[in-house]
Order: sequence, then structure tokens, then C-alpha cells
Amino acid sequence: MSENYWQRLRSGKLNRRRFLAGTGIAAAGTAAILAGCSDDDDSSPAPAAATSAATEAAAATAAATEAPEDRSRYGGTLRLWKSEEDVGLDPAVFHGPNNDVINYCYTNGLTFQVTKNEFGLDGLSAMEQVDATSTVWTLRKGMVFTNGDPVTAEDYAYSIRRVKEIYDERQSHATGNLFNYMDTVEAIDDFTVKETYTDPVPNPPLHRWRQYFGMVNKAVVENEPLPEGSEVHDAQAYPAGVSGGAYVLDKRDATGTSLVVNPDYFNHENPGPSSSFNYDRPYIDRIDSRILADAASRKAAFIAGELDVYGTMDFYDAEELGTYDHVNILEAPTAAVAIYGFDNEQFYDNRARRAIRAAMDFDGFRASFWPNGSMLQAPIDIRIAAYQGLTQQDLAKWYVYDPADARKLWDAYKNDADPADVMTEVVFLAIAESGGVPIAEYGVQGIKSVLGIDSSVETNDFATWAARANARAEGTGLKDYQILMSGDGKGGGTSGDPNDSNLQWYNPAFYAGFAFNVHNPDGPAGGIHSKHQENKDDSAVITDFYKRQAVEFDNEARKAILTEMQTYILDKCYLGIQMPAQANSLLGVHRRVQNVPAADFLNSYSMRHQTMWIDDSLS
Repeated sequence: MSENYWQRLRSGKLNRRRFLAGTGIAAAGTAAILAGCSDDDDSSPAPAAATSAATEAAAATAAATEAPEDRSRYGGTLRLWKSEEDVGLDPAVFHGPNNDVINYCYTNGLTFQVTKNEFGLDGLSAMEQVDATSTVWTLRKGMVFTNGDPVTAEDYAYSIRRVKEIYDERQSHATGNLFNYMDTVEAIDDFTVKETYTDPVPNPPLHRWRQYFGMVNKAVVENEPLPEGSEVHDAQAYPAGVSGGAYVLDKRDATGTSLVVNPDYFNHENPGPSSSFNYDRPYIDRIDSRILADAASRKAAFIAGELDVYGTMDFYDAEELGTYDHVNILEAPTAAVAIYGFDNEQFYDNRARRAIRAAMDFDGFRASFWPNGSMLQAPIDIRIAAYQGLTQQDLAKWYVYDPADARKLWDAYKNDADPADVMTEVVFLAIAESGGVPIAEYGVQGIKSVLGIDSSVETNDFATWAARANARAEGTGLKDYQILMSGDGKGGGTSGDPNDSNLQWYNPAFYAGFAFNVHNPDGPAGGIHSKHQENKDDSAVITDFYKRQAVEFDNEARKAILTEMQTYILDKCYLGIQMPAQANSLLGVHRRVQNVPAADFLNSYSMRHQTMWIDDSLS
């Protein structure tokens, strides 16, 4: 089925492959170096501890660096694309097509390179996890917002507190596991912030480097909230003085955004030999992001040399684009995902979920989509070696194509279900013009051919897709689709924290409750009070696993809990099916872009990589 179908699809009118317009809920579709959370490699150690000793050691090895006399690398414009207008500029709310603004214009306290297992201090000069339930952050002196206001500890404390407050008010795109444990966040002097927690937290710095916690000017934001909605085109609607990062918003309209380097950006004293910061400012003067809504226009612009970054791609596009002299194809480790996420209130019976999984020809999928190599994903990203107890061989037993078993499981589900609950069609919801669309189409063919059930794909722009992902029908609590297609299997990543990235989807209090409609045993805020006992029972078990591992400081003990948790999830086919992903990301960049951080290309860390530069002689 899969081979013949996919050969026809590739040679037919659908052969214009969709690529990189969405990498999931947490890594929502943007472009170029604007995708995802972070990335990791096969040999990642346990996350670095955020202690005063670690900070001192890093400082001791950092070479004192002054502004270089050679100014030849300074200047130029980085030309990017994004698929649609942003829906808001607030880092605490959005991380969709506004990733250029929220990562380049705001200062974060710190950065984390997963591939190096290394924290970097940005707006912070020091950090110390005092004990299991408290952390102290120390700000750099001399930072100012773009209106000249000094950046104070109260501004940073406010920037952290408001993420949880906004999430509680409006269920923002932020992931609750990054802050749900907060008790107090207070400025204890002009440059020091102390957090306390209701529960032990193994590594808070892995959370604080995320873009949601960008430093905002408390006085400005409280007086003039950041605008929302793509109808706001005036760049001046972005309040003066709200941010103080490396770049300032210069243009924001229906054609895209433009950022210019901040003339008052603070110095990074002693950035160190492995740092992505320069002493004074980024090398690149300007960043232009054009809105190119369809894949064909993006590809044409990149081929014509009008874009500097094309983004992640599959083997077929890499083979084609690699023939152009100005194109460099880079390869980097990735934590790519592509998930068929069930509406678990409709797919409450694990036999129905397992039937869909058994109807998928995984070997055919891998051969068709990822001929250059693929990997099976897991609830804990397979590359986080410190916590991942399952190998590719272990995972393979859950990914077996068995049409006879699929039909048997589906029939058993139908025979036992209330007739009113039996699904007669399966609709996939996907982001238009994204790499997830053909993956959803593959699922449609498997369901139709093996189970004989009507199935189809509906597509929306990112904002509509996200709104439908969170919505439920009044009265029934059901989604208006059966399967949410998330990710494209080409790119994406992990922050290095097992609570984050893939695993956040399985937490009933957060994404599992909102997007995948599982029951939340702790209350309605993150889910529904299901009428189905199996939904309730499974979610109670997962919630217990999640809570136990989240407060475990011993790596091996935590790994054991997570391995048991993953086994339960895979046995039950709980939540959804993670389809095989491309083994490594293939990245297209213009040869004039120098010092590209390939290993961090897929995450927001790469957008804080200020030592990239433009060689216009290679244009």
C-alpha cells in the first residue's frame, strides 16, 4: 500500500512537497533558524548543574575579550522567511511566526546549548540553585531598555511571574511545566531575584532559558500591553522601551518584519572562547523576514539567492537544492517529531488507538519519507541519553504493521462501545503548507485501506490550527477532528529537560489535556472531566508517573521512572502515535552566511548566536 501510494503521490499533482511550516505545538511553524525548542545529540550527558561553583568555573576558563579591532565581520543583512504574519509580539504568550521578534529583540537571562551541555549567561552575571526549592539569579549591571530605562531585578522578576499569570488567564502557548511549581519570584535588591518553589525542581535553569522569559520593562508593559493580532501593522505599536535585546523592531507589516541592531545593546564581558556572544554586539546589522505563504515561492526565492536560510528539508529537496553553487546543505542532529495526536475523548478505547497504529506501514513510511535514514521517536526524546532507557530495538516492538490485528482491534472496540461513541470517520487536522500535511495524508491512506473507514485531512493556517487544537465542542467536550497532526519529522528539538519537549504532550495538566483531550485528574483547568473511565484511569497513572519523575534528583532513579512511564504510554498507545522521523536534519543555507551553528540550528539558541556573519563577496 505505502510504496505504491507514495510513488503515485510523489509523481502526481501533490508532488510539490510541503516543508517547514510547522514543527508542533511547542515548536510552532516558522522558518529558517526560527523553529523549535532546542536540539540534542546521541551522547548527551546529564544536564549541567546550575550551581555557584559551575558559574565560577565557567568564568575562570573564559578569556577576557574586548571589542575586536577588525571590524570586517560587522554589517550585512540576514534574509529570512516566515509563512504568515505573527499573531502577537509578547514572548510570554506567543511563539509562532513571531519567533524573530521574541528571540532577537528580547534579552534572556541565560542560554543553554544542549549539544554542548553548556549554559551561557546573557542578561545574568551569575545563577545559583541554592537548594531543591529555591534559585537565585543575579543580573548584569548596565543593561537598559530601548527607552533608556535601566533593567532592574524587579523587571526580571515580573518577566518570570507574568508567564504563569498569563498562562492561567488565557492558556497561552507557553508550557505549564516550565513554571507551575513557582511559589514566589521576588527582587531582593536592584540586581538579584530569588525564586522559591512549592516542590523540588531538579534544574530550573533549563526552564528559564526558554523564550517565554524574555526580559520586559514592567512599567511599559503594565501601561501599554503588547499588541496582538496581525491587523496591527505599525512597528511603532510595539511600545518603545518594552525590550532591550540585541535588535530593535524597525518594520512590521503584511510583507514581513525588519529588525536593526540595537545601538545601546549591553556588552558581554568575558564571553569566552565557546560563547556565541561577541563582546559588544552581533555581527549582523539587520534581519529581514519576508512573509512567503506557500512552499513554491519560498523555494523559488532561495534558488534565486534572495534568501539566506531555507530551513529543514527532506532528502529529496536536499538532493535538488544541493546542485546550486550558492547553497550549502548542512546536516545536524535533531529531535524531530511527527505525531498523530488523538482526541482521546473520542479515542478513549486503547484498542481503537492501537488499531490505527497497526494500520500504519512503518517500514514503507520510512522508505518513502526518509530514504537517507530514520529513527523511531519516544515520549522522552530518544537522544537524551541521560534519561532515555529505550533503544531503537526496544521501540520497534510497538511499531509493527499488522493489518489483520488492526481490523481485529477495531472490531473489538466497535462491539463494546456505545453506538453513539463509535467513530465512522477520521479527520486529521494539519497546518497548511507544512511538512505535516503529507504525513497526515499517509495516515489517511492507511486508515482507508486497512480499516475501510472514511478519512481525510483538513488544513488551516497556524493560528486557526492552534485555536482548533485547544477548542472543544460545547456540551460534548469533543474536538471537531479526530487526530491532530503535529510536526513534520524533519526538524525540532529538546531543551534537554525530560519534562519539556516530547514529554510535555503527555502531561494531562498541559498539552495532553488541551490539545489531545485527555482527562486531568487534578481538575478541569488542563483537561476535561471525561465520561470514559479508561481515559480517567490512564491519565491518573500518567499524572502519577509525571509527578514522581519531576521531583527526582537522582538521574538513574529518574530514568527508571521515565522508562516505566514510556512503556505504559506505548503499551496503551496513550495520546497518539509518533511516526518515524528523519535521523538527522538537512538544513539549507546560503554560502554567504558564515559560522552557522549547525548543531543548534533548529532551536531558539541559534537565534541568540551573535557570531554568525555575512560575507557579501559570496552573494
